[in-house]
Amino acid sequence: MTGIDNRQGDVAMLATDLILASFDILGNAINRNEPARTLTILRSFLVNKLPVFLSNYAAIMFPPLSIETCINQALLRVDSAAFPSFSQMFDLLGKSSMLSEARQEFLFACALHQLIPEGSIEGLLGDVPMQSLPASGKYIRNELVVQCTTNPSRIEELIGELENMEGNAGEIAGAVTEIITTLCSNNDTMTLKGICNCLVRRPATLDTIALFCAPQALLQALCQLLDNWQEHEDQGQNSFILRYFRSGCESHPIDELTEHENDLLGGWIRGLFETEGINDELMSVCKPAEFHLLVATLFDQSTKACQAGVLAAETLKGGFECKS
Repeated sequence: MTGIDNRQGDVAMLATDLILASFDILGNAINRNEPARTLTILRSFLVNKLPVFLSNYAAIMFPPLSIETCINQALLRVDSAAFPSFSQMFDLLGKSSMLSEARQEFLFACALHQLIPEGSIEGLLGDVPMQSLPASGKYIRNELVVQCTTNPSRIEELIGELENMEGNAGEIAGAVTEIITTLCSNNDTMTLKGICNCLVRRPATLDTIALFCAPQALLQALCQLLDNWQEHEDQGQNSFILRYFRSGCESHPIDELTEHENDLLGGWIRGLFETEGINDELMSVCKPAEFHLLVATLFDQSTKACQAGVLAAETLKGGFECKS
C-alpha cells in the first residue's frame, strides 16, 4: 500500500506542477509581449488541452487524492498579481484582460470535463464567476461528424469555435480532421475547398488542431489527393507535393519552362490582366497542380512587367484582387 500511495503522490504532484507550469508559461509570454498568435495557442493549451491531460490523471487517482485538490493547490501557487480575479482586475489599470480570464476559463473547462463540480468554481476562483458552461455542453466527436455530414455549413461554424476558450476544441479538431479525410477519399473537392479556405483565413485554428492531431493525420489525405492529380506518372518520382515543396515557391526563368508551361503562363497573364478574362478553355487545359507550380513565376513576371512600365499598377492590383 505504501508503494501505491507513493505513486499516487507522484501523480498528484505531476498534475499540480503541470497546471502551475501552464499558467507560468502564459504569464511569462504576456510579460514578454509575445505575438498575439503565440498567446492564443498558449491560452488554448491551458484551457482546451490541459483538462484532457488531467482527465487521464484523474482516472488513476483515488481518494483522498483528487484532481480538484491538485487544481486547488496549483491555483494557490499561481501569482495573483499575474492572474488577478475580476474584482482585482478593475484596480489594475492597463492589465490585460486575458490574464484575469485565464483562470476562469480553465476552471470552467475542467468542469466541462467533469474534473470538478461547477459549484466549486467560485471557491477555487475566489470570486463570483462571470461566465458559465457552454450552452451546448461537452462536444462528442462522432456527433459533430454526423452534424457536419447532414449540414456542411456546420463545418465552418465549428472551425470558428476552435478559437473559443471553452474546452471543446479537442473534439472539434478530431471531427474536422476526420471530415477532411473523408472528403479527400470521396473526392468532394468543392466542400474541401471551402474548409481549407476557412482554415487558411484563420491560422490560429490550425495551431489549435495541431494541439490534438498529428500533422500526418490532417495532411496525409490531402497530400494523396493532390498527388492523384498527376496522371500516368511514377508517384514516387513525380509527386506534386514533393515538387511543390522543393520549388513551388520559386519563380523560374521563361527559357526554363516547357512549351506547355509557357502557353499556360501566357493564358493566365491574358486572363488576369486583359479583357478576355479567364475562359473555360484555360481552365480545362490547366490542371490544378500545374497552376500551383506556376503561381510564383506568374507573380514574378507580372510584377516585373509592372516595374518595367508594361503593366499599369492598378491593372496588376485589380487582376490579382478580382481573380483571387
